[in-house]
Amino acid sequence: MPWDKQLVKSVGRMLVGRLPATELDDRTASALGEGTIGGICLFKENASDLEQLTQLVAAIRQNAADPIICVDQEGGAVQRFDHILSTLPSMMAIAATGKLENARSMARISAVQLAAVGINCVLAPVLDVASHYANPIIGTRAFSSNPATVAEFGKAMLQTFNRSGIVSVGKHFPGHGGTAEDSHSELAVNHARMEVLRKRDLAPFVECLPHARGILTAHVWVSALDEDPLPASLSANACRRLLREEFNYDGVIFTDDMTMKAVSDKYGLGEASIRAIEAGADVILLCSGTEGLVEAHAKIVQAVQSGRLKEQAIIEANLRIEREFAKSASSRLPADLATLKESIEEGAGLSLAVSRAALTQLKGQPPSLKDREWLIVAPAHPRYKLPLADEIRKAAMDPHWRANQTGAVSIAKCEEWRYPPDPSEEDCLRAAHAAKGKNVLFLTFRAFNNRGQSSLGSSLRQSAASIFGIAADTPYDSVALPDIPNYICTFDPSNGAVKGLAQVLVSGEELTGTCPVDVSAAASSAGA
Repeated sequence: MPWDKQLVKSVGRMLVGRLPATELDDRTASALGEGTIGGICLFKENASDLEQLTQLVAAIRQNAADPIICVDQEGGAVQRFDHILSTLPSMMAIAATGKLENARSMARISAVQLAAVGINCVLAPVLDVASHYANPIIGTRAFSSNPATVAEFGKAMLQTFNRSGIVSVGKHFPGHGGTAEDSHSELAVNHARMEVLRKRDLAPFVECLPHARGILTAHVWVSALDEDPLPASLSANACRRLLREEFNYDGVIFTDDMTMKAVSDKYGLGEASIRAIEAGADVILLCSGTEGLVEAHAKIVQAVQSGRLKEQAIIEANLRIEREFAKSASSRLPADLATLKESIEEGAGLSLAVSRAALTQLKGQPPSLKDREWLIVAPAHPRYKLPLADEIRKAAMDPHWRANQTGAVSIAKCEEWRYPPDPSEEDCLRAAHAAKGKNVLFLTFRAFNNRGQSSLGSSLRQSAASIFGIAADTPYDSVALPDIPNYICTFDPSNGAVKGLAQVLVSGEELTGTCPVDVSAAASSAGA
C-alpha cells in the first residue's frame, strides 16, 4: 500500500539526524525537504568557524519547516563549540562557586550565542545526581551529589534558557549519575530501590519539570521500574507511567542517541525507535548517517501502517513538537557576526571568572610557584589537552595580565611530562625518574577509572621534592590517591578551566570554591 504523505512527514518530524561534514549534503537536504528528517543534532566536526556554522544552520533552516537544531553544549567535558563560541564551565564547576547567578549567567551566554547562529535547542542542563564515585560518563557533568543542589542550579539554568527563547532539554531521566557503566558502550544499570530513586535520582527532575520544555531519557536500566533489562528510553514504565502520568509532564520527551550501543547492539535503530515511540517518546535522536535514519523512518512508518504503532501517538508527538519549535522563527535574520564576536569575547571573560571561582582546595595547601622550578605531570588524554604547563608560562609572561595581578609571581622554569591515562608500571618508573628531586604538579583525570594513576602518584611522591595533586575532573581523585597530601580540584577538564587554574596559581590568589560532592561518601563506598 502506498505511504500517506502526511504520515511520512509526521514520522519524519520526530526524527533528528546528524550531518557528515561542515556543509549540508544533498541527501540530507532532500530528506529535510521531503520531511523524512525533522531536525539535525550538530557536533564539533560540523563547525570549523563562526561564519561557516552560521551558514550551515541557515541552510538547514532553508530546507525544512521549523526544524529542531540541537547541540550538546553543556560546558566542561561536553561542549561542541568551545572552539568557536565562549568556553563554558562544567555544571559541577558552576555549583562549586555556590552562586546561582553564575548558573544564570552561563545559561544566558550560551543561549544568546546559540540563538545568534540560529540554533533553537540545547541538550542541557544535566539533572543527574553525582552519586557514584566511578561513574565513567556523568562525573562533573552533574552539578552535585546533593539532589537539592542539582534541582536549584538546574532550575536556574532552565528558567534562563526559557527567557532566552531556547528550548532546553534536561537530562538524563530517570537518572544516570548512580551507574558504573557508560551507555555509549553498554547498557548502564541502576539497581537502587524505588524509595532511593525518589529521594535521590528523581527529585531534581520532579522539581525542574515545570520549567523544562524538553526531557531526555537515558539508556539506563532501572530495575525498580522494569524487572527485565530494558533501557528507560524504551520503557513505558519510565516514560509514560512515571514521567507522563505520575509526574504529569506534557513537554517534549527526547531519547538519548539511538546509535549508542546500550540500545543499538540489541535492537538496531529501527526497532529501538519503534519501541521508544511505544514507550512515549516524541523526538528520537538518531545521530547516524542519513542512510540509517531513512531506514529507521521507513520501519516506523510500516509499524504505523501495520497497526503496531498507534497513529494517535504520532499525532500527539507532533503537537508537542510544534508547540515548542514552531515558536523558533525560521525566518531568523543572519547573525551580526561583529556583535556576536563581541559577545563571545565578553562571555569568555565571564566564563573564565567562574572557572577561577570554582577552584577548590580539597585537602592540604595550594602550591606556591614563586621562583621555583616545576614539573607538570599530566595525562596525554585523547580528548582533553590539559595544557597546564603552556598556560602557566603564558600567565607568567603576559605583561598585560600580570599588570593587574598584585600577587603575580616569577617562575624560574616550567616543564611538562605526559603519561598514558592508565599508566603501566614502566610508565610510573619513567615518570618517577623525570620527577626526581623536582617540584611536581600532578594532574589526574578520573583516577578511579584509570587505576594506574594511583601507582603513579605513589611513585612520584617517593621521588619528587614536593608534590601537589590537581584533579582535572572529578574530586574523587583525592580519595583514589590518598598518599598525595595536597589536592586542588577544577571540576572541569576543558581548556578554559585549565587557563583559569594557571592564572590562579601564578597570581597566588586564594581558592574560594566549595566541593559540591560528598567525597567522604565516595571514600566509604570505595573502601578507601
